[in-house]
Amino acid sequence: MKKISIIILLLFFLQQIVCSQTKAKYDRNSVSVILIAGNSVYDTKLKNQINKITISDKYYINTVSNKTLNVNHNETSILNELKSKKIPAQSLNTWRNLDLLIERARYNLTDNQVNQMKASARGLESVKDERWFKKLLGKNYIVAIKFSDIKTQAEIYDKQEAINSGLSVLQGGSGSAYIKRSREGYKGKATVYLYRIKMNDIDYSKFWSFWNNETSHLQYNYKTEFIAKSEIRVNGTQFKGESNTDLILKFLNDGIDAGLQQLGNIYNPFAAKTPIVSTHPVKAKIGLKEGVKTDQLFFVYELTETADGDLKYKRKGTLRAKNVADNRNIATGNSKTSAFYKVNWGRYEEGMLLVQKKDAGISISAGTIVKPANAYKFRISYNLSRIINTNKFTQFKIYGEGGISNNFTDENTVFANYANETGNNEYLDAGKLSTYFYGVGLEKDIFILPFIQFKPFFGAYIERSRYTDTDKIEKMSGNFDLPKKYGEIFYLQFGARLPINIFYNLKIVPSVSYSTRTYNKTTGIGSAIGFEAYPNNIVINDKVFAEIMLRFDF
Repeated sequence: MKKISIIILLLFFLQQIVCSQTKAKYDRNSVSVILIAGNSVYDTKLKNQINKITISDKYYINTVSNKTLNVNHNETSILNELKSKKIPAQSLNTWRNLDLLIERARYNLTDNQVNQMKASARGLESVKDERWFKKLLGKNYIVAIKFSDIKTQAEIYDKQEAINSGLSVLQGGSGSAYIKRSREGYKGKATVYLYRIKMNDIDYSKFWSFWNNETSHLQYNYKTEFIAKSEIRVNGTQFKGESNTDLILKFLNDGIDAGLQQLGNIYNPFAAKTPIVSTHPVKAKIGLKEGVKTDQLFFVYELTETADGDLKYKRKGTLRAKNVADNRNIATGNSKTSAFYKVNWGRYEEGMLLVQKKDAGISISAGTIVKPANAYKFRISYNLSRIINTNKFTQFKIYGEGGISNNFTDENTVFANYANETGNNEYLDAGKLSTYFYGVGLEKDIFILPFIQFKPFFGAYIERSRYTDTDKIEKMSGNFDLPKKYGEIFYLQFGARLPINIFYNLKIVPSVSYSTRTYNKTTGIGSAIGFEAYPNNIVINDKVFAEIMLRFDF
């Protein structure tokens, strides 16, 4: 119990850390993408494709003339080169167009605000004074990306075939190592650097003073700061003949997309946020344009005013995305909505703010089996719905688990018979077993109420048992071969778990299940193998399991 208590305290501490991440300010970000390239063949190929890249609609795109830099790829060297080439000014130059300002406002504002802007003439002077524009101009970023360790899929196949061939020869084979070559493209690594263009009042004033003087604007040194760095793996491959896409361009686009997603995971201002527009069910005008996926986690905030006039965000509940809208078009006053489902208690009203949160789709659980015998157990699961990403197909998970126990007893009558023959009842305890087990399975969360789930599951397991008191077994069996003092079975198990929320991401999970597990058979699923030198099978007939665990989602 001491170990379980430590695990519970650790899970609670992690939950408190996650709950503390509650910042709620947001405006759509603008990005310029810069390729950090060298002189290799692959760098040349990437540079030839940089003008064709596509970027998620989650961001505004600021175009720059210098799209590639030859510089040492560390944050300081890149920052100095950005400043030297006046790339921050090039990036902000995109904004110096009144029609573009209105267009980007239509993305950034609610439909009601869009309609209000349509109904009135908006001149340049009025735009200068808009608070929304000051916020947008402060949300400009430069993303620099450097690719490395690039290999074609053919090279990867060649290397794997060479390894397999060598292993075959070592094992006495012919050295044949054919691999079906079904994919094509490139794989590699990328380092992504994020920089923000800092706009204070002086810079903002300069921006407007240069409105009719592009030369002065492009020569001005807009302040820029390093924000974050991340390393990712890039898989730019496809099945052969899948499309006519240039494969190096696919690799480049996939790397940029993965890099931007990773930056969103580590830098909160890149997370999507929007107000609730209806409550039964909860809906909001957010979707594929903002990179929302099935089961994406969102916090709900209520904006309130304090006695001294300050604005305060209060968290009201937790939701996940269910039906994600394809809203990849400019707001027109009738944009599509995504629907969300509740994963905790909470009362929501129109106008409350949805804030996208970091969500790995992973759950870890620790606890104990209470029937058929006490055992410690650990489980980890991953939400496959994040990969499938199909509307209405939520919380479908794959899991792996394992555990140990020292409380099982072999019920075979041989122990009682031997005790009677020798007159020594101590041999009744010779049948005590220590066991460990592991398995994999699938499970599906079905929400009964916002704080209670019904989770049917099905899994396949392997369990191994061995006698604890080897001395008594030796005396019983004479020349018993010690390494064979074990039993092993494969069995199937199905049942249901009932997660109950403590917090939205911390749950107590009781469960009941039935299995094919029995050691008293010699063949078939659930049969025992091993104990070759022991003429009797292990006899364990318990097939029903009951357990209770604590689960943490992150």
